[in-house]
Amino acid sequence: MKVEAYESSENMIRYDCKLYNWILSQSQVLIIMTANIESGLRNELKN
Repeated sequence: MKVEAYESSENMIRYDCKLYNWILSQSQVLIIMTANIESGLRNELKN
């Protein structure tokens, strides 16, 4: 029983890491998009 619990908790940790990495990659995309929009707006205001 202990072995099963250990294996499942290890799988949960692995899953959490995947989820965390996915959230990080999604937020980086959002940051890049936001930065692009901001620089685009600044260029519009200059013109």
